[in-house]
This record gives sequence, structure tokens and C-alpha cells, in this order.
Amino acid sequence: MARPGRGSGDRLAVGDSKALYAAGGTLSRLERGALAFLMLQDGGAAPEVAEALSRRLLSERCRASLAAHPWYADRGERLPLDCDAADLAASAQRLARGCRSSGTRPAHIAARALGEGEFNCRVERAGNKAAVLVELVAELLAGLRCAAGSEPLVVYVDRLGGRTDYGPLLAAAFPGGFAWQERYTPEEQGYRVKGLAGPTLVVFKVKADRDCFAAALASMFSKYLRELYMRRFNAWWREIDPALPETSGYHADAKVFLGALEPHRARMGLSAAALVRSR
Repeated sequence: MARPGRGSGDRLAVGDSKALYAAGGTLSRLERGALAFLMLQDGGAAPEVAEALSRRLLSERCRASLAAHPWYADRGERLPLDCDAADLAASAQRLARGCRSSGTRPAHIAARALGEGEFNCRVERAGNKAAVLVELVAELLAGLRCAAGSEPLVVYVDRLGGRTDYGPLLAAAFPGGFAWQERYTPEEQGYRVKGLAGPTLVVFKVKADRDCFAAALASMFSKYLRELYMRRFNAWWREIDPALPETSGYHADAKVFLGALEPHRARMGLSAAALVRSR
């Protein structure tokens, strides 16, 4: 793993996405790493437009959830957004050579995202945010096990809040398997799952995106998709009113943005639940 700030020039950085991108900055380092690995799995071809990236990474239900919000509609963005296309191509080629020489390859790349409306509906049905996150993680785990075929699989998952019991999550992800906790520490819980197509170990680890290469890469894809949709969000609302401030979508500037947006929200008949997560 190339740690952020320690490599330079043509090296790809893979690490915690929060270290590779700061709100309002360039997506270049985050984008170059994510798209290079996607090109590696897809035979050297990169999505040419943002909507193709969404189709490649997100489930049909996630895309429908986002499509229900007009501010996330396709704007025809060309990829890459920020990094240089020639640099990306060269990085992808070097990555492919390195992986061939080491006999490694990405097994499965996917993501999940929900629009605010569906997220809030799911939280209301489930009773809490954690249950919604568990549903999405279970989907990803099931897809990963399917992609791996009969090969042994070791998965690291960034721990979900303060949760330490993942038996129900694994039962939902692998209904044909039997999971038991193999190890437990305050920072890490490991589960062995029997009865699947191949041997499966799933480890839930505090700050996995800091210590585990695959978890760090997953965080990069998630952040990249998030920032793509936040750019759409800001662009859509500033077409409604160019004087609106941009928002990162985080608490730091949300209050100012929502205050400025209030007259438009009221005029358009939008509920707060259509714009803001309940949890």
C-alpha cells in the first residue's frame, strides 16, 4: 500500500479515502487509484462517462433510489473528472504489469449507495441506521462470495459503529452457511463460515481502511462515488439559485446550506426527509 504523502510522481496511492481527499479539493489522487484498479479488473477499459461508472458499481436498486432524486440525475460528466487521462492510462498499465508479475488481481469491485428518501424509509422500517447498513454490507458480502467461486476468501470489513456481534449479518449474507466466531478482541472480530462454495473468513476490524489494502481501496471507491453525486447535487441546486452556497454534505456546512435552501424547498413542496438523512 502506498501511504498518502509518502509516494510521489507516478505512484498510485491506496489508503484511507479521508487522507486522499479533502472536501472542496481535487479528486485526482482518489480518482486515479480507483479508476486504475477498475481498469485492471475490466481488461484495461475505463468508463468514459460517470453514469457508466454508476452502472458498473451500483446495484439496480441503488441506481433507482438515486434516480428518484432529480439532483442526482445524469449530467453527462466525462471521466476522468479531475486527474489527467494520460496519467491514468499510464498508471493503469503499470499496475497491470505489477499485478501480472505478482499473480494478483481484483476479484470483485462493487459499491452501494442510497438516496436520502429511500434511506430514511429503510431506517423507519428497520428502526435504526445500523440495520440499514447491515443490509447493504450483506449484499456486498454475498456478491463477493459469488464472484470468488470456490476460491478461499478472506474479507476485511471496517467495523460498523460499535457493533461487535455480526452473526445475524453473516446469516443474511450467506443463508446457506453456518458462521461461528473464531476470534474476538475489542478491535477485531473474526468469523469462519462453513457450507459455502469455498472457505470463507470475514473479519470486522476497527479502522480496517487504515490497515487493510482491500478495505482502503473500497473506501476510495465509496468516497469517489459520493463526491461525484455531491457535485451533481450542488450543480443542480445552483441552477435553481446561483447564489446558493455549495455544501460538502457534512454537518460542518449543512446548516448554512439548508437555511439558504429553505425558501426553495418550501416553494417546491419538498419535505426535509427528501434532502436530509434522519440518522
